[in-house]
Amino acid sequence: MTIVEVMQSVFTAELLTKVAVSAIILVVTWVVVRLFKSAVKRMVVGPMASSIQRWGEIIIWSAGILFALTPYGLNVNMWVAVVVLLGLAMIVAARDVLPNLVGSALVSSYKMFKLGDWIKIGNYYGRVVEMNRMNTVLVGADNETIIIPNHLFVKEPVVNMSMAGRVRISVPLKGIDYSRYRLDELERGLLRIGREMEEAERPEVHITHIDHEKADLELTFLIKNPARKKEIESKTRKKVKEFLESLKSGKS
Repeated sequence: MTIVEVMQSVFTAELLTKVAVSAIILVVTWVVVRLFKSAVKRMVVGPMASSIQRWGEIIIWSAGILFALTPYGLNVNMWVAVVVLLGLAMIVAARDVLPNLVGSALVSSYKMFKLGDWIKIGNYYGRVVEMNRMNTVLVGADNETIIIPNHLFVKEPVVNMSMAGRVRISVPLKGIDYSRYRLDELERGLLRIGREMEEAERPEVHITHIDHEKADLELTFLIKNPARKKEIESKTRKKVKEFLESLKSGKS
């Protein structure tokens, strides 16, 4: 038997067809892996992205190789089950990723805020300096960095302070003994402080609670610059304290 005859007996048309099918399956698998990694890179930022890419690539290639071996009579049912279980494990491992992607989509769809806006969510307050698929990064009034997982925007109400155009300053006074102070004198003095504060607009004084001995008052006004909220609140409290001390000493 010649070499040509040996090769013809080995490389039959049926075998060549199987090889071609396997090659096509592997090429398709390679394309799917590339598309998957590209999609993850666009949607996920941070160390989680590389982990998802790696596990996804392993699962996709495992499935592709198993299907490429199918024409040779390999029973792949058991291996397909293994790949499915690996896929489920990956989904469980990435359970924190999906809610963050949903939260990011919600922010984008409803235009809840943009870069540079001052927002408040839960107990967190700051200026938006970065937005990605997983997190939103704020810089607080004290220049601290606050990283908000995007899934919180689905669960928590968001207040866009920049959209409102003004930030409310509130200085409460609790348990004022009005047997020692005249309430009208207190109100006039607090209003004067509110008018004197930088950037202050629409100063108001409210009596929020009163009983037979004591009263609670609140001085409020608006400012334009959210970045100065804590600074102006601090200055206002200092002036209110000085005003009360002057009343005690009878100088006002």
